[in-house]
Amino acid sequence: MNALCKRFTLAAVCILSLAAYGCGSSGETSDPQTEAKAPNQTETQKPPEPIELNMWFPSSVPQSDEAFMDLYGNIIKKKFPHIIPKFLPLNSTNTFEKMMAAKQPIDLMSISIGATATHLLNNGLQYDITELIRKHNYDLSVLEPSTIEIQRHVANGGIYGLPVSTDTMTVFYNRDLFDKFGVAYPKDGMVWDDLYDLVKRTSRTDGDVRYRGIGISPTHALQMDPLSPAFIDPKTDQGLLSGERFKRSFNTLLALFSIPGNEVDSQTWSYSNHLAEFQKNKTIAMLLGTSALGYAYFTDKENLNWDVADYPRYPDQRDVGPQSYPVYFYVSAISKHKDDAFLVSAFLTSKEAQVHLAERGVLPVLKDKSVMDSYGKSLPYMANKNVKAFLPDKFAAPAPVGQYNSIALAEITEAYRKVVLKEADVNTALRLADENIAKKIAEMKAR
Repeated sequence: MNALCKRFTLAAVCILSLAAYGCGSSGETSDPQTEAKAPNQTETQKPPEPIELNMWFPSSVPQSDEAFMDLYGNIIKKKFPHIIPKFLPLNSTNTFEKMMAAKQPIDLMSISIGATATHLLNNGLQYDITELIRKHNYDLSVLEPSTIEIQRHVANGGIYGLPVSTDTMTVFYNRDLFDKFGVAYPKDGMVWDDLYDLVKRTSRTDGDVRYRGIGISPTHALQMDPLSPAFIDPKTDQGLLSGERFKRSFNTLLALFSIPGNEVDSQTWSYSNHLAEFQKNKTIAMLLGTSALGYAYFTDKENLNWDVADYPRYPDQRDVGPQSYPVYFYVSAISKHKDDAFLVSAFLTSKEAQVHLAERGVLPVLKDKSVMDSYGKSLPYMANKNVKAFLPDKFAAPAPVGQYNSIALAEITEAYRKVVLKEADVNTALRLADENIAKKIAEMKAR
């Protein structure tokens, strides 16, 4: 496990985006790659005093100081010699409550969009960086547009953080099982009916071994679905899971488990089971999972002969891929070094930093597609993989994400479990989910 975690953290999660600074009165622009001055520093001023920049990572990566320094710390120190980056992983010591009790400063936070409500909004750590963007002439237009659109939803027109990484959904498959069954590999550009056909052809019992055609991460799949269904009405805070748009997404995934041979039960319905069966037991032919799995889990350690194909498309929007799932670097509302924190996050969106991270398996969110040419160069197990399938040419428009998103996700998972195990029909499960969302939001507001 330690070896796997180390590989995971050295190669994992965070994507970054290109930005530029203005040069002040000259009207010219300069890149963070060449402008490393601290805020308000001039040529005649002495070097800035050293500061410690506390960076909280309430996620699974990086999991060690070594991994943090390899991904972020070393390039930050090189760019900003006066900044001492300090890694704060989420653990029993670094929970938000314990850090506040210990008066631990927090300057920057690396948080995925899925965890933004839990770790940023619900802790009151959000800070609108709009004025910092203006002050430092930061150019948002070089970033993948949906990452900024998501922030506009979250911050009610403002922006709390810059995207530093992204993720999305893809189709992983086991080449050996497809070869064993004489079935052609999944191809880019599939629609859902194509995927259903592959599931039918790879779900079977061979001797004493049962093989299933596919497994999924349902909450990730529904969060990044190309139809972009909203979970909660941002104006009324009422659940929208009973609506036709969400129901179409929900039923599209459920159909995978009504295919003969691919049914699941109380022991095999969960994503953790599907991941283990695909990765270790090698009894699932395909897995709908996040792109991050490729560089994070499916290393050469497991002797898994895997590759990837595009996430399936809806036939009425064949040119649209799944939604983006960015990781943002948020400037903390309680930081005493907001300018420095912003400049670090801006630098991490420069092409220099993006290439550095892409080489280590981090998926970029730049409009500049050339960064992907460096993707996985330091990871031998990425050789000969269809890495272009990790990111679609066109992301789906992002669904609105707000303070109560985590409530909706919990109810979606429970509704999915009930339906796939035949404990409730779709309409009943989603109606109950909407009722529970309304109840829990009311309780949260009353606190």
